[in-house]
Amino acid sequence: MSESVKGSSREVHYEELKAGSVSGMAVLILNILLMIGALGGLILGINLAANGFGPFAGVVLIICSGLYLAIVGPLLFVGLKILKPNEALVLTL
Repeated sequence: MSESVKGSSREVHYEELKAGSVSGMAVLILNILLMIGALGGLILGINLAANGFGPFAGVVLIICSGLYLAIVGPLLFVGLKILKPNEALVLTL
C-alpha cells in the first residue's frame, strides 16, 4: 500500500499483487518418504528396546517415530489440496 499526501487531503492507493503458486508435489513425496522412514524407525526402535541393545535409544526412536506417524505426517497431508485448472481456493488458518 502506498500513500501520497497532496495538501490537506490524503489519497490512498492500493496495488493488487499477483499471488505466486508453488507445487506441493515435493512436500507430498517428502512426507511419504518421511512416513516410510518413521515406520522403519518405529520397527527398529522396538527391536532395540526389546533386545536390550540400546533401550534408551530405542524408546526415544519409538516416541519420535510414533509422533511423526500419528501427528505430524497426517497434518502435512491435510494442507495439500488438488485444484483443477481455473479453480481457486482460499484457506483460512
